[in-house]
Amino acid sequence: MIGNLNVAVVGVGGQGNVLLSRILGETALKVGIKVRISDTFGAAQRGAAVLSLVRFGSSYSPVIPLGKADALVALEPSEALRQSRFLRPNGYALINTRRILPVEVLTGKAAYPSTDKISGLLSALTSNLYMFDAAKLAEQAGDSRTTNMVMLGALDGCDCLPFETEAIKETIMDLVPEKMLDSNLKSFELGRSYLQNHRKMEPDLGIALL
Repeated sequence: MIGNLNVAVVGVGGQGNVLLSRILGETALKVGIKVRISDTFGAAQRGAAVLSLVRFGSSYSPVIPLGKADALVALEPSEALRQSRFLRPNGYALINTRRILPVEVLTGKAAYPSTDKISGLLSALTSNLYMFDAAKLAEQAGDSRTTNMVMLGALDGCDCLPFETEAIKETIMDLVPEKMLDSNLKSFELGRSYLQNHRKMEPDLGIALL
């Protein structure tokens, strides 16, 4: 049995958080690793906050204690800041910088934090901070809707998951419709390559902005 590994996946409705966490969970089960998943949805299906907590190994609760997530995977940057309370010191923080503005910001009732502010606050929590435009990589793969697969690939590129890359790809092939499979796999590979390349370039820093 592996030691416990906790992953928090955050974003807003319509970004594919739940599919990402389901792929992690299904892959764990296939290779014989215990896993628990907790999904929390906002008031609206599309545009509201979505939080998925994935716990590998032996745990009694599907809820990750605050400050105990080994990785924070954020499909939306302001949600990364809001849910950073889950991240342990120097855990991996993988942040898609493409914004989705909430209604409060669009109506002028609230201000959206700048990328610099988000980066500054998160870098105080971890030296393993990677902020990049994952949506741009998804567009390069042919489908902007596959940003979640870019982020899944980036997580795999951290080399912290308890199973092999091929096992994740097999689960993607099982769960993604055939007509979307090519772009999903391409997005996964682009995210994985991005993280691996930047970890090689900045082994002592771990902070990258694209």
